[in-house]
Amino acid sequence: MLSSPRKKQLLSRYLKDFKHKQTHCSNCRKPLDRVSLVFRNQLINKKSLGDFDRLIEEDVWLSLQYELIPVCRFCSEVFCNTHQLFQDQGFYPLCAPVRQ
Repeated sequence: MLSSPRKKQLLSRYLKDFKHKQTHCSNCRKPLDRVSLVFRNQLINKKSLGDFDRLIEEDVWLSLQYELIPVCRFCSEVFCNTHQLFQDQGFYPLCAPVRQ
């Protein structure tokens, strides 16, 4: 018997679809008009989204989507662009701080 081929899709397509399904920020619970995604402590911006042109299987996507954190624009700025000063005071951002 031949097994049915597994469904594959571009990772960027999965990410775009995921973004459009989000309704509230994971951090502040504010309704989203625009969403930013955080994956493994890194902000996925519009430019980098286009770089995800790898085909992946649906079961791989199902496991990856649990690591995605949808946040509003404000929370993405606060959590992903914090400086070392905040960490020294016990504030730990979702994202790694931007290196200057």
